[in-house]
Amino acid sequence: MLKLTQAFVSTGLNYCNSVLAGVSSQLLQKIQVIQNAAARFVTEARRRDHMAMVLREIRWLPEQQRIRFKTVVMVCHDQLRAAMEMTHSGVIQCI
Repeated sequence: MLKLTQAFVSTGLNYCNSVLAGVSSQLLQKIQVIQNAAARFVTEARRRDHMAMVLREIRWLPEQQRIRFKTVVMVCHDQLRAAMEMTHSGVIQCI
């Protein structure tokens, strides 16, 4: 059930979530409610269970941290690609 829920809900939440960087906490809370409901469904957790523990159990980041993580990964990827291009062009110029 985890993989099926992750395929539909988690990928839907993850799609373009770096665009959500800097949005209001009110909007983030609405998105977090969806993620919490999916996590409860997967783990059969009760509504009063602490969601941080439930999310940790299935290895999901809370939405705010997920958005931060994806943004950092994108920035690092761009930095690495730029460094590789600079190194590559430097090698060609030396030849």
